This record gives sequence, structure tokens and C-alpha cells, in this order.
Amino acid sequence: MKNEIEQLKDVLLDSDAILIGAGSGMSAAAGMDWWYQASPVYKQHFGDFYARHPEATGIFKGFYARFTSENERWAYLVRMLDFIYHQPPVKNTYQVLKDLIQDRPYHILTTNQDAMFNRYFADEQISTIQGDWRFLQSERPAD
Repeated sequence: MKNEIEQLKDVLLDSDAILIGAGSGMSAAAGMDWWYQASPVYKQHFGDFYARHPEATGIFKGFYARFTSENERWAYLVRMLDFIYHQPPVKNTYQVLKDLIQDRPYHILTTNQDAMFNRYFADEQISTIQGDWRFLQSERPAD
């Protein structure tokens, strides 16, 4: 009996096109444990922020911290974005997915806003249905 990966490969090879739906489970599968917990990697990069805001156990909860100023809020956001866009995934999950679909026609629907899919797949093949943090900006840039 074939294992699940072999069965998936067979289905993909027999498909005319592939629609991939992925969210936070993809990030978790890639070993990115800093989203929802104060993991060692999170503490390494956000330790000073975490010390001031212990309720911010992970990057996602950092959005809801009670910032002392807009400057602190933007400092957190800029550091978070820099971290997200430069931190490599721990596991090769995205590359494995890319290898699985090979040159097949595909489209990706994702709720992830971290642009990790954009590191491996063409931008025009990705729909970020909850937005894309690469386009985060202030509504009052002059302030």
C-alpha cells in the first residue's frame, strides 16, 4: 500500500490544475513556532519587547500589546516585519510543496500574510485573501 505522500504525488500528476489552500498550519509545519508562543527564537529576537509586554506571547499577540506610544507600536511592527521577511523557515515544507507540484498549473489561496509563499512561488499565482504585510503602512504617514 502506498503511503500518503505517494498517493498525493499520483493525484497531483493526474490533475489538470492544482488549487492549494493554506494558512497558519503551513507555517507551523515549517517549524515557525514564534507566531503564537514565546518560543526561544521569539525571545531571542523580541526579548526586550516581551520583557515589557509579557502578555505578548508570540508575534501575533504582540499586535494586541498595550503600546506606550505610537513610536513603540511602529518599532514593534518594523522589527516584526524585518524578522518575518528575513527569518528562514526551520523546515523545508515550502520547498517540498514546490517540488510536489513541479511545473503543474497551480494557484495558492492563503490567509498567511507573511509572504513566505512568495519566496517559493510566483506572486501572480498567490492570492493573499487577508492581505499582505509587505504593504503595511500608516494611514497618517505625516504624523
